[in-house]
Amino acid sequence: MAIVSIALVMTACQGVDRNIHQNKTELAKIRTAMAGQYIAAGRLDDAKRQLDMALTADVGFAPAYDMMGVLLQSEGSEANLARADGYFYQALKLDNNLMRAHNNYAVYLMQVGHYDQAIHHFKIASANLGYEGRVQSLENLATAYQRIGRHDDAISAYQRVIDSGSATERSYVQLIDLHVAQSNMNDARNIYQRAVAAFGRSSALSDKGTQLHMSDLPKN
Repeated sequence: MAIVSIALVMTACQGVDRNIHQNKTELAKIRTAMAGQYIAAGRLDDAKRQLDMALTADVGFAPAYDMMGVLLQSEGSEANLARADGYFYQALKLDNNLMRAHNNYAVYLMQVGHYDQAIHHFKIASANLGYEGRVQSLENLATAYQRIGRHDDAISAYQRVIDSGSATERSYVQLIDLHVAQSNMNDARNIYQRAVAAFGRSSALSDKGTQLHMSDLPKN
């Protein structure tokens, strides 16, 4: 009988421990979400306090480390930019399947000039079907390729963005420019027509239309 009672007590304690851990993780999740809102509003000190409390609640909560990296990067001082790297690294060490951290780390790596590493992380995030930020990561990947002069890779990545059906106007404009730079005028016109169908004749697209029209005029 005593053995049964001890087993019941142990089971109850284990259940309580699980509940406590779940509650701490949920609290860390809430604090991290609040920090993200504060960062978006420019209230960086408030964001830091929320993230400190998130990590106090659950020191192993990977999204809090990711958000701390975003916060330090947003503040932008040399010291905090240097510290941000460690937080992004820790987020991915705790959860390498956290696609948001791959994307955010890559954005940071681009800012500090480590383009090859950034491309590595953008490729991971942009290939993960179901990740809500996948298309944005793919656009970021295209931008990274463009920055280092890998124009064929940039064209391929921007084309994938457009084919996803969720492209921004910027992706269309960048792809038009890349095709024009490589004298792929038919491809540029095709992308332009698709852009106009998607966004109408905005100022940026009107400029591209004029540029393409001028290229059709006979040269004296």
